[in-house]
Amino acid sequence: MATAFLNASLKPESLSADVRSCFRGAISFIKLPAGTRVFKFTQFPLHGPKGITPWWFSCRPLSGSDIGLEGLLERAKRLNIPPERYARARGAVDEGWGNDMSKLLVAQLLADVGALMGQNASKPINSKISEYDNIAYIGGAWQLYIPALTGLHVATIS
Repeated sequence: MATAFLNASLKPESLSADVRSCFRGAISFIKLPAGTRVFKFTQFPLHGPKGITPWWFSCRPLSGSDIGLEGLLERAKRLNIPPERYARARGAVDEGWGNDMSKLLVAQLLADVGALMGQNASKPINSKISEYDNIAYIGGAWQLYIPALTGLHVATIS
């Protein structure tokens, strides 16, 4: 008998239009085993003002074109820019969302969880300033959408 895990029945077609708009191209379901490490650049702790965010990147590459955390750090160094700046552009993190991305948050899954994986869509540089409507962050990073996370599923590493 298979053991149930968080988001076992999560499907791309069940996404709201808002969540779906954060992806471009195909979205696939992936089961992430306990011990998987995920990361993001954020100003918030793991348990932020709205709980635990569902949006993550995998520390280890999950596909042929996914660069993982090590690849992100390497590319930022080669470009001579701060890693959070590279992460904002490739992760398409709209400045209007109020996240200064000032620190690297690495977390580890404490249990198996289901996630949706795909490349993120481009987003405006700052959706709150109308003169930036035609300027966007490129996106294209491989992101994970893991809804309903709690402290039973994930813990901060650094």
